[in-house]
Amino acid sequence: MSDPRPRSKVLALFGLAVIALAGAAEAASESTWRAELRELARSLVATHPAPFTKIGPRAFEQRLALLERELPRLAEEERVVRAMELVALLGDGHTTLLPKSPAFGSWYPFRAYELSDGYFVTSAHESAAELAGARILELGGRPVAEVAARARALCGADNAFGASENLYPLSNAGLMRGLRVVGEDGLLLAKLVATDGRILERRLAPLDGPASFEWRFRSEVFGPPVGELGAWVSAYGHTSAMAFRTADRRRPLHLVYRRAFVAVPLPEQKAYYVQVNFVADGPDESFRAFFQRVAAEVEAQRPEKLILDLRYNAGGDGSLVSEVLRDLRSRLDQPPWRRPFLLVGRKTFSAAVQLVDAFLDGTGASVVGEPAGAPLEMAGDPVSISFPGTGLELQVSTYFHHLGRSDDLGPHLRVDVPAPLSSADYLAGRDPAVDDILSGEEMRSLPAVAAELGGAAARRVYQQRARKHGHLSWWTAADEHALNQAGNQLRDAERKADALEVYRLNAEIHPSSWRAWENLGDGQLDTGDRAGALASYRRGLTLNPESEALRQAIVRLEGGG
Repeated sequence: MSDPRPRSKVLALFGLAVIALAGAAEAASESTWRAELRELARSLVATHPAPFTKIGPRAFEQRLALLERELPRLAEEERVVRAMELVALLGDGHTTLLPKSPAFGSWYPFRAYELSDGYFVTSAHESAAELAGARILELGGRPVAEVAARARALCGADNAFGASENLYPLSNAGLMRGLRVVGEDGLLLAKLVATDGRILERRLAPLDGPASFEWRFRSEVFGPPVGELGAWVSAYGHTSAMAFRTADRRRPLHLVYRRAFVAVPLPEQKAYYVQVNFVADGPDESFRAFFQRVAAEVEAQRPEKLILDLRYNAGGDGSLVSEVLRDLRSRLDQPPWRRPFLLVGRKTFSAAVQLVDAFLDGTGASVVGEPAGAPLEMAGDPVSISFPGTGLELQVSTYFHHLGRSDDLGPHLRVDVPAPLSSADYLAGRDPAVDDILSGEEMRSLPAVAAELGGAAARRVYQQRARKHGHLSWWTAADEHALNQAGNQLRDAERKADALEVYRLNAEIHPSSWRAWENLGDGQLDTGDRAGALASYRRGLTLNPESEALRQAIVRLEGGG
C-alpha cells in the first residue's frame, strides 16, 4: 500500500527543505505561495503513511510544478482552488486542503445533494426558502453535473461514493469564483425546478458567515454556516433544520433525529431501529451508555429484525468502537435478534467504517443501501497543518487502517441489497431501505437466504435482484466467501441438492474465482455428477494452474477413481 522507494528519495524528488512560513495576508505574494506550496508537498510526503497509492510521485510533482508556473496569471481564489485540486489527487478522504481566510466566509443560501435522480436542494436559507426541495438544473449557466464534478475535484475522497458527498464547494462563493462559475460580483445564476413544477431562475447573492467547512460533516438537512440552524429550511416538509435536533417519531425513521444517535423500538413490527450519526458521545448520553441501553432494550424485546443505520455517520472517535465490540461479542452466542441489518451510504466514513467492520464481523448482518464513502482499507487519523501566509489548512492522514479480510481490497464496501434514495422517496418520506425491511420484503443477503431457505430460494432472490439492480456497476450479488460458507453449512447438514445449487450460483456470480469452481465440483461429486465435477475442476485449474488439489482431483476422476 505504501510507495516502495525509500522515503528519502521521495523527499528528494520534490527538492524540499524546511522553510519559515510567512505571516497571514489577505492576498499572499507569489513568493509566499511558492514557499508554502513546497512546504505543503513536503508535509504530505512526511506525514501521510502512503501518499502515492492513487497518483505517482512524479505525476504529483508535475502538477505541482505546473501550478507554480501558472501562479502569476491566477487570481487568489484560483490559486486556492488549484492547490485544493493538487491535494485531492491523493485520493484520500481524510486528506484535504481547505481555505481558512475570511475571504472564503461567504455562502450561497442552499445546500446541494445528489439523489438517485439528480441534484436537489436539501436545505435552503429562509431568505431563499422556495428553493428547498427544488431540483437544480444549472449553476452559472452550466449543467449542474458539470459544475458538481469540478467542485468534487477540490475534495479528497477514497472512492466515487465518498466523492459524491463532496458538494460543499458549490455553496462557497470564494471557491465558485476560483472555479470561474461566478464573476467578481459573486452572484450565482441558478436554474431550478421547484417542487410545484415551476422553473426558477435566480441570481443568488452570498451571505456572510465564518470561513469554516466543518458543516460538511452534518447531514443533508443542515446548510452552510450562516445564521442559526432555525434559519434553514429542509426539503422534507419544509421543516426547520432546528427541528431535527429534537427527536420526533412522526417523521420517517431516518429523519426522526439528526444529532448523535437515536433508538426506536418497533414491537408491532418485531423490529428495533438504531441510528448512529457520530462515533462520539452525545449531548445527553455517552456513546457506550447509549449502546448499553440499546442492548438492554433489545434483550427485553428480542426483535426479529435489528436495524443499525449508519448512512449519515461521518465518523468520530474510532477508539469507542472497541468498547461497543466488547459488549456485542458478549451476546453473540445467543443473540437476542434473528435478522440483523446494517444500513450504509456515501456519508458512512472514517470511524463509522470501523463500526461497520465490527458489526459485520460480529453479526454477519445483511448490508442495505449504497457503498460507504470509504473502503475497509483506508488511511485516517488526520492531523491539521496550517499555512498562515496563504490562509490554507491541510488535513492529512497519519495512519493506515487494515480492516476486514486480507482480500477486502476493493474501493467499495460490498452491499447486499441496493437501496438508492430518489427525490420522490425523500420528499414523500419514503425510505427504500427501512420501509422494505419492515414490510417483509426479502432484504437479507444471499448467504443468509441460502442458509435458511436453501439453494432454490437463494437463486430466486438473486434473479429478482439482478433484474432490479444488475445495471449498477458497483453491485455484486453476494460475497464469494460468505456464499461458499452457506453452501458448506448445507452440505454439512446433508442437504446436498441445496448445497450444490448454492455452489452453482456462486460460480455464476463469481466466474473468475477458481475456488468457486472447485467448490462446485465438490458439490457435483456429492450428488454423483462426475462429468460435471470434472468440467468444474478443469475450469478451476485454468484459472489457477498452481492448484495441486485441483490437479489431483482431475487425475482421480480421469483415472476412474
